[in-house]
Amino acid sequence: MSTRIIVLIVVNVILVGATIMALRMWMFDPEAETVAAVATQSERSHEAEVLVASGDLNPGLLLQKQHFEWQEWPEDGVSKSYYSFYPEDEEDEVADKHEESLVGSVVRFGIPAGQPLVSGAVVSPGDRGFLAAILEPGYRAMSISITATSSSAGLILPGDHVDVIMSHRFKVEDENGKDYQRRVAETILLNIRMLAIDQNIASDAEGAKVGKTATL
Repeated sequence: MSTRIIVLIVVNVILVGATIMALRMWMFDPEAETVAAVATQSERSHEAEVLVASGDLNPGLLLQKQHFEWQEWPEDGVSKSYYSFYPEDEEDEVADKHEESLVGSVVRFGIPAGQPLVSGAVVSPGDRGFLAAILEPGYRAMSISITATSSSAGLILPGDHVDVIMSHRFKVEDENGKDYQRRVAETILLNIRMLAIDQNIASDAEGAKVGKTATL
């Protein structure tokens, strides 16, 4: 074999080896992996969280914090009507405000578990149609005066179910023809939902307060 051919073979072997080494270095470059990891982390940092129903929510339900929860959601799938929050870009107060705005609201139509809550699906206190949304079909709302005694010292709260007992007096005659007052109490309503105490339709986080009016 001539010297020229041997030299060409050696050169080709060196070139192939150098190419393989270059490919290995490129494929397992730590810096390239770091850049990819940073890019992935950057994408994740823009993941949103939205409030979803923690269980099936029926129409007329008075929302409390246990009825919804935060769930990660793709940013490109977040609607303007969602109660959304971006943990990496926004303060925690934003999430707290969303939760506070929902507590005491009423579900307008059924929301399946895991579905995002949207502004059009709930009615907030003070909104037009709030009372109509909170009442079940065929029911009416009425308000009665209450005291610390009749409201169990303020321990009965909106959302609780109660019995309504009416007490009244009337005159009767005894055997001698003298009039005297007789007091009678009777249950007139059973298992009635308490809608509001005064103008509060949600349980007060500060504790029990005695109101003057109860709406049933």
